[in-house]
Amino acid sequence: MRLAIIGIGHVAKYQLEALTNLDEINLVGAHDVQQKQANDIILNARLGFLNSYEVLVCSNQQGAVLDVNSAAHHCPGKFL
Repeated sequence: MRLAIIGIGHVAKYQLEALTNLDEINLVGAHDVQQKQANDIILNARLGFLNSYEVLVCSNQQGAVLDVNSAAHHCPGKFL
């Protein structure tokens, strides 16, 4: 499954470590409104930074979007 992550903070760091060990998961990118803070985590996971979560949730590509930012869970959900 193709998977993108929205919200790259402290918790996402551990989730990304777990997800990278699953053969059936293909991490395709990540987005966070605070790119500078998320950069180290994104680079360590070898993910590309996505400029907009709207592009992820509105695309027609198969896959899933995981929102791990507890402060903004409602934002991506309004597009689904």
